[in-house]
Amino acid sequence: MLTSFHLGAIAKRGNSFSIRRVPLAQNIQTELQQEWSSQYNSFSQRSTDVEFSLGYGLEDDQVFLLEDFPAPPWLLHPTTVEFPDINKLETGASSLREVRGLAGFTSHSEHGPLILFQNFTASRVIRPRSYLILTSDTFSSTDNSVIRLDTQLSAVYRMSTRQLRMLNYRVVNTFLPLDENFREATANEIRQVLQHPSLRTSDADKWASEDSQWFRKRFAMLKTSTVLDDYSVEVLRERGGVHSVDVDVVDGRIEFPDDKPSAKKLLQLLTEELFLGAISGDLYETNSKKKADVS
Repeated sequence: MLTSFHLGAIAKRGNSFSIRRVPLAQNIQTELQQEWSSQYNSFSQRSTDVEFSLGYGLEDDQVFLLEDFPAPPWLLHPTTVEFPDINKLETGASSLREVRGLAGFTSHSEHGPLILFQNFTASRVIRPRSYLILTSDTFSSTDNSVIRLDTQLSAVYRMSTRQLRMLNYRVVNTFLPLDENFREATANEIRQVLQHPSLRTSDADKWASEDSQWFRKRFAMLKTSTVLDDYSVEVLRERGGVHSVDVDVVDGRIEFPDDKPSAKKLLQLLTEELFLGAISGDLYETNSKKKADVS
């Protein structure tokens, strides 16, 4: 069961985000605490953490995990002062259109302080006079806007461990700054990767101008990786052979392929997205970097 529940709205004006207090009647606050407790329990049933990788499809028991997520200062502000002191969400139509997500600030007996997130879109704001309410066999409406809440959480942030768990990158990226964690390599960065002493290519400009998100993200992953520094060309060629990847070596350097299928296989090898089935020995692709428990 959650305790000390407060609801905030994540607003975006221009390129700036802020958190706004959502004032609630006491009975509504109690009901929301119970509802979000239920949603948190459902979210927590996804017991398998998977390191995020774009394009990976979660299974029913999996959730994406971002370790050491740097929560933005504007988000942590309500946890450092009394929540009622935070600016209140304005109820005008223009203010509601700025809302990108909802955040429940709460605490759990086992997991400590939490921030729970729900997705929020403009379609969840019901305009005045655009709905009918049945009361005593008569339909009526009001002059006030209505906010329709979601029925499930999109993400959970554990403050004590700085861990962010989420179900969908694109949804969460609308109200939290995730792009910096999964950015794509620039043209110059791709050239830098291909200029590594262990690599060679006949057309660096071709790959620098590549518009495929998949390739640019793998180049970014390879740039931050130390695999080319930690393993010799001969070792990488040997590992390629084990995983059915042709690693051509010319003058002591790995020839980066010109064609996309071969280049994709090499990048998957170098970013460790290939593995052999433990029984069949078949080659598989994986976007998860979660290490197996061998204890």
